[in-house]
Amino acid sequence: MALTELETARVRKAVGAFIERRRPPPPHSPGGRPRVSGVGQSVEIFEVRQAYGGAPGEKSEIPVAKATFIRPARAGESSGCVRT
Repeated sequence: MALTELETARVRKAVGAFIERRRPPPPHSPGGRPRVSGVGQSVEIFEVRQAYGGAPGEKSEIPVAKATFIRPARAGESSGCVRT
């Protein structure tokens, strides 16, 4: 199930705060740029840098973090767990 608009706004705010906390100041920045990719209920953060030993302009993506939102089950709904 996809995220609602409110949940999407909360995720964007949290991811933006995470990136700002982790980003070094400009004089000390190693040159990588953070990039965020969201698919369904998952969010992935990558660092985009020039490829080491690659052709000029070639970029590589280095995964930094991945988070998946799991909506809690409401009363009366199945959480997908089976009691044995």
